[in-house]
Amino acid sequence: MAIPSWRGSPKATNRREARQVFDLADLSKNDIFYDVGCGDGFVCIQAARRCKCSVGIEDLKIRAKRAARNVSKSGLSNVKIIPKKYQKVRIRGRNIVLFTVNDLSFEDFEKWNRRSDGRNFRIVTYGPPAVPIKPAAKKGSFFLTKFPYSLAKTDAELCYAVTRKRNASLKHVIRKLKSVFEPDDLRQYVKDFRRHFR
Repeated sequence: MAIPSWRGSPKATNRREARQVFDLADLSKNDIFYDVGCGDGFVCIQAARRCKCSVGIEDLKIRAKRAARNVSKSGLSNVKIIPKKYQKVRIRGRNIVLFTVNDLSFEDFEKWNRRSDGRNFRIVTYGPPAVPIKPAAKKGSFFLTKFPYSLAKTDAELCYAVTRKRNASLKHVIRKLKSVFEPDDLRQYVKDFRRHFR
């Protein structure tokens, strides 16, 4: 299947990866899908075909404009692009899927955990969530966090949650994440891991 000519960065989430995200989140017609750092809007457009509505959040104005143009070309009326930083956007709805390839801090997860009361709220991240949050599931390079989330009490518990291998260690986690994280991001994850579980 040919990729549309309006697709931007070759590192952007492709069609196969978008399906992995939707499957992992169990995206349904009742959900509102948020894409943090939506780029050209490709994932938002694909999600809108499966859910109630889709919201792209993009703080770079040129990308937000491109995404809005692509949404217009798609002819879909249930997609909205918001040209702001995600911290300034109010996440609304009862059934929410939030997707991001950007790093989210533990503080971001804590904030959403406090606001998730009574909602069906899921986050899909590229790479595991912030230490010490245990991902609920994974598919390819994507990890699902359900709210309220669970925290790993031990390093072994987090290693297993990230790798799904019994007796996994930090070495196994590093090996697993080398293909997902940039070197700086991987170093930061390892640093956070060691600081938390010392």
